[in-house]
Amino acid sequence: MLTILGPDHGALAIIDHYLNDSIQETINGEYKLSFTAIIDEDGKSEYLVDGNLVEVEDQLFNIVHHRRTRDGGGSLIVAVDCEQVAYNLLRFEWADGFVHAGTPADLLAMILDGTGFTVGTVEVGNYISVDLAEENINARAIMMEIAALSGGELLFERHTISLLAPRGQLRGVQFLLGKNLKGIIKDVDTRSGEIITAYEVDVQELRELPEFAGLEEFDLGDSVFIVDPELGIDEEQRIIGYTYSPRRRINSKVVISNAITGIKDAVVSLKKTTIVKDKVYNGTRIGPEVGFEAIRSDKMARTVMNATEGIKIQKGNGSGSGWTDVIYLDTEGNGVFSGKIIASSFEGGTIMIGSGHNAFRASDWGIWLGNEAFANAPFSVNPAGHMKAVGAEFSGTITASEINGGEINGTDINGGRVTGALIRTGLNGVYPRVEIDPSSVAFGVYADENNGVLIPAFDGGVSKIQFLSNGNESTIYNSPSLGLVLSGFAETRLAGPKVVLAPSGNVFIPSWSQFRSDNEAMSLQDVIDDLYAAISNKASISHSHTVNLGSHNHGIAGAVNWGGTFSVS
Repeated sequence: MLTILGPDHGALAIIDHYLNDSIQETINGEYKLSFTAIIDEDGKSEYLVDGNLVEVEDQLFNIVHHRRTRDGGGSLIVAVDCEQVAYNLLRFEWADGFVHAGTPADLLAMILDGTGFTVGTVEVGNYISVDLAEENINARAIMMEIAALSGGELLFERHTISLLAPRGQLRGVQFLLGKNLKGIIKDVDTRSGEIITAYEVDVQELRELPEFAGLEEFDLGDSVFIVDPELGIDEEQRIIGYTYSPRRRINSKVVISNAITGIKDAVVSLKKTTIVKDKVYNGTRIGPEVGFEAIRSDKMARTVMNATEGIKIQKGNGSGSGWTDVIYLDTEGNGVFSGKIIASSFEGGTIMIGSGHNAFRASDWGIWLGNEAFANAPFSVNPAGHMKAVGAEFSGTITASEINGGEINGTDINGGRVTGALIRTGLNGVYPRVEIDPSSVAFGVYADENNGVLIPAFDGGVSKIQFLSNGNESTIYNSPSLGLVLSGFAETRLAGPKVVLAPSGNVFIPSWSQFRSDNEAMSLQDVIDDLYAAISNKASISHSHTVNLGSHNHGIAGAVNWGGTFSVS
């Protein structure tokens, strides 16, 4: 019986009256059902339309074609053609092709994802590379390619797809003339360089007979023996195609072949299937728009080459829709690189990076940056080794025979000799500041603008030291005519625990009246005047006094013994 299902797999009708039922299946090929039903008054035949399904032998087939006719006897019949539901994979397409590498199980899971089909048993595990770069390729074609490259054989069970290695078994069944062999066609083909023998055999299945129950069963993929002495056939071959009636297997047809892969096919298969685990592979395609295109299987990189644009190596984002040039060689010979260039040598005229004030250039003129013109660049080095720069910072040592410049700024300057026109610790207006400048003040120490110490080298014909205090100047200078001069703008003092004047000649002061004691509040001239006055007052005054001298002869008897009192005036 045949069960008719709707698109939602709900049962619609059971067909009992049908003829010419046939299931035809080929290894890794077609899998179809056909039958003819009688149109009865029960109305069941109305469900035999495209879009519905037929369930038979626990298998599902889509109704893809039906034709209603009236036969010569006046009966109304409908001929129905069906395909196993795995043909639905024709509706699922890969717009950019399918270029991937992996195990057959992984690749099957990839193409069946979202289709309603699941992966069953997978008995082949070798890594393969599927390179189907044509656009809009369908999932069924990809599935067949996976089977071909892996050497596996597909098994369809409703919505479950398995990949076996291989299908069938050796049962010992014989197709023997006079026993179960009804008709046979032997086909021998040597056009490929290999002898390929195929048989189309009409057999009478004995499995339905009680005496052969369990003994003469065979199925797709089984190895069987064919014996026909008159045709000189006595061989063991595999069943690669099987056509039978699901109602009752009696008169069936099998296709048997010794199709063995020749050496040429083996080499091609080896090139297509021998890969390294975890390696990413490339798919290629040629089209009128992009030309030659090689796409990595993970869609993270591709190469495009054509006569219009040139050669591009591009980086992708994994979606296959976004590509960014990383290397571009145009038809004029120009190249654009977005990454790093590593080479043992470069030969050419000029290296140009950036533009305007961000330009870097290198040529036989030298190296320069900051301007596209060498002469205007703020930094440049010519082939003679002369460097020009606006500024520089060095963390190491600068060694040079001579340094010429306007300013040297730094924390420390160490060395035996510093030569220059101007040396100062800060710019004009910055205080405190120490400055050495032969063109103005030879040496100056400034606390601020009006306070400091200056040493001009030879100012106005004299050497001097100037002391500034609130803008007022005190000076020590050496004059060729006057000698050493100490000049203060106000009071001038020599202070110390002891002040010693030790001239080799005289000490000159303008007058005794300018030589003064602070403690006595008197000048030396005042003291001299007082002394003169005292002496003058004593010069004309008389007086008298007495002197008493004792008598004594020092113990000498003969000496005169004198003494007494004397008056003088």
